[in-house]
Amino acid sequence: MSFGKRFLITCLILMVIMGIEYIFLPDNLIIKAVALSSTTMIVTAVINRKYPLKKKANS
Repeated sequence: MSFGKRFLITCLILMVIMGIEYIFLPDNLIIKAVALSSTTMIVTAVINRKYPLKKKANS
């Protein structure tokens, strides 16, 4: 999977999950910041593990 497709898929997943979290979490800035940052790290880790970047062969 190319970098552009992976980037778009990651952004779309994050926007949906963060929107849901933002609505349901209480209005405490620290709680929202921790939840949203941990969600970002988890989603990017899963995408990186599932679709690793293919390394170009040196020619």
